[in-house]
Amino acid sequence: MKKFGNRLSVFAGAASLAAATVALAASPALATTGDFTNGNFTSGNFSTNALSSPGYDTLYPGGSSYLDGWTVTSGSVDLIGSYWTQPTTDTSGNAYSGYSLDMNGSPDSANPSTPGTISQTFTTVANATYEVQFLLAGNPTCGLFTKTLSVSATGGTSQSFSFINTSSTTQTSMGWTPEMYTFTANSATTTLTFAADTSNQSNCGPALADVTVTQSASATGAQCKDGGWQSMVDPNNNYQPFKNQGDCVSYYAVSGATPIGS
Repeated sequence: MKKFGNRLSVFAGAASLAAATVALAASPALATTGDFTNGNFTSGNFSTNALSSPGYDTLYPGGSSYLDGWTVTSGSVDLIGSYWTQPTTDTSGNAYSGYSLDMNGSPDSANPSTPGTISQTFTTVANATYEVQFLLAGNPTCGLFTKTLSVSATGGTSQSFSFINTSSTTQTSMGWTPEMYTFTANSATTTLTFAADTSNQSNCGPALADVTVTQSASATGAQCKDGGWQSMVDPNNNYQPFKNQGDCVSYYAVSGATPIGS
């Protein structure tokens, strides 16, 4: 079973397998999300044989196995193939075609830390609001306890999401749950980060699948009102905060954006 054996023997076997670059269709994203990609974790350099047996491939910072668009910045994550059942539908209710991650990867002697962190940087529109949708579950192998995943974006606050493993949570019935995180972009690029709870040092972490990013609304001059200018930035001034409400209003009036009060 995954997570209880010595991973050195697994890596020794996997080393003899050819690592394949998989280029299946990534989860679609609106054009307004720029170059956000690979939300279903299907494109990258990893062992497709390992995804069949033992059912997962472990990804480390700077390792030879990786996911296009994403960077493992700390710990490790397991890219899950056959180890558990993937979601049947995505966050939009359509058939899901992709892989998922155990955010607590399998350690070896050179990489003992298991809680993992992944990030992706993509283009955004300053002051626009974005919705990050994803599916959350928890690896049930280690028993019944809560798995916590934090999500953050450049300039935004971090938010924690929890999944409770119950007696009905199994590898064939994961209980995938849709979640959403929102943030307001403060520059022309944003880094989105998913991080496993470092207090959970087990090898069974939160499970992540089907990440999508969409722009929910364009910023307007009306958002300058009622102190809103304090959390907005001026793209014409190196994305520095507006000095006051008038400064904010002037930017939208000159730029041709929707003026205050509309």
